[in-house]
Order: sequence, then structure tokens, then C-alpha cells
Amino acid sequence: MIQTEKEKALYEAASRNYKAGYNCAESVFRAFCEELPLDVSADALRTAAGFGGGIYSKEGPCGAATGGVMVLGILAGRTDPAQDKKPMKELAKDYVAQFTEKFGALSCGCLNKYEPNTPEQKENCHAITAQAAVLLMRFIEDRALRTGI
Repeated sequence: MIQTEKEKALYEAASRNYKAGYNCAESVFRAFCEELPLDVSADALRTAAGFGGGIYSKEGPCGAATGGVMVLGILAGRTDPAQDKKPMKELAKDYVAQFTEKFGALSCGCLNKYEPNTPEQKENCHAITAQAAVLLMRFIEDRALRTGI
């Protein structure tokens, strides 16, 4: 259930992106870049393209989850190899655990058992993608990763 205006905006942005033809990872990543907003170049936006559909194998992790981890990287990732990598590792681990708890799996193929490119598959992926944006926003707020959002 959507509880805040920011959650609603992210749900709608992820939904709109998916319906426009972006994959699940692109849809979540772009939604946050647009709505928070995050200062991300067009080149950086393109990095999400390869993560859709379980990294295009359905055996890999859901793109809505990997798009979320990309957002967390922007908010809390390292900019210098001397920085501790443990905080980001823990954030990613905790977010993926919440994602898995909410949706019942992390694997694209486990989450979406429909044949690729069928209406059923697209609707299921669309629903997970939009709901994942809300889950990520709550995760970010719970950990105070970004003030003023």
C-alpha cells in the first residue's frame, strides 16, 4: 500500500517507464533518477539496460532489485578504493533480503514463470517493478540515506 506522495510518485514513474518500454532495472533506476532527483548522466542511465529480465537469462536476479541496488550505490557507494566497502555491502544485502521477503524470491525466473513477452509476463513484471520502487523508497527513508526527499 502506498503511504506517501513520494512513494506514489516513484510507483507511477517506475510504472510509466516500464510501459514506455524500459526494462525492469531501467524503470526503477530511471524513476529514482527522475524523482529524487539524482544527478546521473545519460551514460550512467544506460548502465541499467543490461540488468533486465534476470540479466537477460531469467536465471539471474530480478532487474527491479538490481536497479534498486544501483540506486543504493549512487546514494551510499564508494568514490575512493580507500573507503570501507562494508557499509554498501550491508545495504545491498539488507535491501535484497527485504525484496526477497516481499516478493518471495530474487530470481527473475522464480518471480515470473510466464513465457517471455506474453501479456501475463509483462503485467507481472510491471507490477513487481512498480512495487519494488515503493519498497526501495521505504528502505532509503528507513536508513536516512538521503535527507530532504
